[in-house]
Amino acid sequence: MKSFVPLAASVRRLIRPTPAASAPPLKILLAFDSFNSMSQRIALECQSKGHAVQNYPFKTPEDLMEVVATNQPQIIICPFLTRKIPPEIYLNKKVPCLIVHPGIEGDRGPSSIDWALREERKTWGVTIIQADKEMDAGDIWDTNTFSIERGLSVTRTKSSLYRFECIDAAVAGVHNALTMFQRGLSPRPLDYSRPSVIGSLRPRMKQSDRRIDWNLDARKVAALIGSSDSQPGTAETLQDGVKYFLYGAHVESDFTTHAGMDVKTILGKRDDAVLVKCGQGSAVWLSHLKKEKSIKRVRVGTVWKVLTTIMKGNSTTPEVLSAIK
Repeated sequence: MKSFVPLAASVRRLIRPTPAASAPPLKILLAFDSFNSMSQRIALECQSKGHAVQNYPFKTPEDLMEVVATNQPQIIICPFLTRKIPPEIYLNKKVPCLIVHPGIEGDRGPSSIDWALREERKTWGVTIIQADKEMDAGDIWDTNTFSIERGLSVTRTKSSLYRFECIDAAVAGVHNALTMFQRGLSPRPLDYSRPSVIGSLRPRMKQSDRRIDWNLDARKVAALIGSSDSQPGTAETLQDGVKYFLYGAHVESDFTTHAGMDVKTILGKRDDAVLVKCGQGSAVWLSHLKKEKSIKRVRVGTVWKVLTTIMKGNSTTPEVLSAIK
């Protein structure tokens, strides 16, 4: 297992293995649910190595098989794919199908980063896995780990960890896997008896798993909210009785304890963010809320109008209510 520390986004260097001597470029099919930041980066990195890359938005297993039969790729890479690969594809060992999994070796399941942040892991990683009948249980082509720890002033969220540390580790893993393939090397089986394999099968994280204990200090509350930011968000009911998904949690470093006030009390507002009381004399800022069953985020300044009106015992105006519907 290799470990590295990604640099800041502005000065990140690309991490590349030593290429195989005089290895010809490969014909690669990139299959994905969405051409997101991970898919785009891996496509560009593979092209920068001289490989011929065809991007394929996954539609159906039958369509994937037709695309493979028509285009005859030498290898398939799935940088962001949540659906199962058909057996006609993963059983064809002559054309390996590689899955980019945002988890350490042995980790399996659709909520890898969520659990890592929720459990306050110190390190995490990305593993390049051979597609198999069981999701995330195939042979291992490569794995890279990185530190999750950041400076106290740097917000750590699920989305930021994916966009920066995970993508850097994935790029390194894909390059290493392609180099192995060009040299005729094979992946190793997933072996939980190895001391270095510390991942495990985890279930999809539910909202009940994301529940916040507001009696915790603001640092832990912010970390819990960050583990679901930006997808799917942490659901909580605020003082207006409406359930929202919470985003953009930041710890208030200069906080004066409000004696007598319950935790989860809205204490104030600044620049369209609201301050919420947590345990141990601390508080956390929330920058955005999304009403449950709504597709848009709501500026918390709008919600603040509703909350303060309710706290004063007055009814809200139709204009204010319509802003959050």
